[in-house]
Amino acid sequence: MDPNETKNNVCIKCGAELEAESLFCSVCGAKQEPPKEGEDVANVPAVAPMAVASVQQPQEAPSQQQQSAPQQPHIPPQPQTQAQPQPQMIVAQAPKNMILALLLAALFGPLGLFYATIPGGLIMLCVFIVLFVIITIFTLGFGFFLPFFIISPTCVLWAYMATEKYNERLMNGQSPAQRL
Repeated sequence: MDPNETKNNVCIKCGAELEAESLFCSVCGAKQEPPKEGEDVANVPAVAPMAVASVQQPQEAPSQQQQSAPQQPHIPPQPQTQAQPQPQMIVAQAPKNMILALLLAALFGPLGLFYATIPGGLIMLCVFIVLFVIITIFTLGFGFFLPFFIISPTCVLWAYMATEKYNERLMNGQSPAQRL
């Protein structure tokens, strides 16, 4: 037997049987090159027959499927599910900082009150605007700072009450989003 003939009939990488004069292995895809001078063909790795059969088996499977009629996909029966209770959603909220609420209300008046209570901030902002316009008109612009002295202590007091009530509801497990 000629060494080149043996070489062309067996893959140089996986050892699978090939057709004569194949350039690539049909199993592993390795390029089939003739042996270099001085290289022995006996160095071709031997592959166990089971390995070749397991590699070649997927190629045979489509031809068997083509001959048989296409089968309907198997859909397993769905188990009947019982109504699952909906998971309870828990929203964690942090208590409001009393010192921060008082400081913001003292420094920024109605705008600082928004930290403690949004409805309170809106109400005090409207009251501030009305007082500012009325006092500025009656004092011909000289008393424009008077609303700050009237509104600021009111905002601090409201911030204290709103923050206290918010934190109390939060600690009792109630929704603190109720009207303050």
